[in-house]
Amino acid sequence: MPIEVYYRGEKIGRYAADLIVNNLVIVEIKAAKALCEENEAQLLN
Repeated sequence: MPIEVYYRGEKIGRYAADLIVNNLVIVEIKAAKALCEENEAQLLN
């Protein structure tokens, strides 16, 4: 589902969400054998 992304009131792009739950939570789905440091950092943000 495409989502318009705004920064300080200005549209800066679009994001394609993998899954949205109750129009409140965006879920990013990953498939990998193991998580690397970059994946862990992304999970925390």
